[in-house]
Amino acid sequence: MGLMFMTDLDGTLLGHEDFGFASIRSGIHELLRAGIMIVPNSSKTSREINAFCGALGTPLPFICENGAALVNRRLMDVPATSDGADVVGVAPDRLMTLWNLHVDSSMQRHCHFLSDLTEAEQAWHLGLRGKALKLAMARDYSAPFVFSGTETDFCDVRRQAAGGGLAIKRGGRVCN
Repeated sequence: MGLMFMTDLDGTLLGHEDFGFASIRSGIHELLRAGIMIVPNSSKTSREINAFCGALGTPLPFICENGAALVNRRLMDVPATSDGADVVGVAPDRLMTLWNLHVDSSMQRHCHFLSDLTEAEQAWHLGLRGKALKLAMARDYSAPFVFSGTETDFCDVRRQAAGGGLAIKRGGRVCN
């Protein structure tokens, strides 16, 4: 295998505010032509990253939902286990079962899951609308939420979640 460039998307390859990449599209293609494999690693869903690859005009291997799945592994120069995703995550309904078992209700009140919010509220928190918002909400391995407590409360929520085998990732807009 040659060189591999692993990168986040939001705020790196994609603009933080507009999620665009037109200004660096040719540079991305130059890297690919030079044989450098680009592997996005993002909190985005597989549908969102596939949409990025479609706009780029080339499929890429990628890691989605904060490390929950490696998609398009067959595009990498490593032995493939399947044509689909190599999944280490669990479905959101199972996540929520574990969450409810291990995170105290006094701490849960600080966590506002996007799936429980209106579409307008989801759009406000994610900075997305229309199809882009639907792709972002199509979660296979994570449950995004907005946290409204103190930093001490957040540490407590994170500790309690870890007791149930859950990991909380805090991004620039939401937690997962």
